[in-house]
Amino acid sequence: MPGLVSKYVEEGKYLYLFFSVLLLVNVFINLVAVKPRWSEADKMRKEYLSLREEESQLRKNMHETIKLAESIRQARIDLKEFIDSLPPESATSKIRSELYRIARKSGISISSVKYSLPDYKNGDLVKYDISFPVSGSYRKIRRFIYRLESMPYLMSINGLALTSGKKRGVSVTIKISTYLKAGD
Repeated sequence: MPGLVSKYVEEGKYLYLFFSVLLLVNVFINLVAVKPRWSEADKMRKEYLSLREEESQLRKNMHETIKLAESIRQARIDLKEFIDSLPPESATSKIRSELYRIARKSGISISSVKYSLPDYKNGDLVKYDISFPVSGSYRKIRRFIYRLESMPYLMSINGLALTSGKKRGVSVTIKISTYLKAGD
């Protein structure tokens, strides 16, 4: 039996020696072949993470751009609907007639209406400036201005110039702008 045990001990030494050499080869390969590439691998890992972050940001920007494009598309639709709802440019005489009508209804008089040529014309939209003097009592002029603001046209009052008038009356020059649909 002692020969059998010594044989296993010797074989164990060889096995131990074999694993020791295998470990040294593994360490050598790791130091010579793998370790120099660790920095390259780390660099590639960082580049990968950077690219993933960039992709994430691009996707976020893409979603924001899509939302913006949808908002612009909807704004164009709304603008077209708005412009289509405006009276045509040929309605200036109708607006003048309406001014005289609400003046009579308010108990005041308009001596004349002056139009300026469109100072703003951009594609589908035209802006006309209109000015006219009115005279009457303060109360009647106030009523007229209220009715003027209630007209079914897109308009703004740009100026009111108040001057003294007859007894118990005033004269006011009113300047308005109205927007009409171009070309009709």
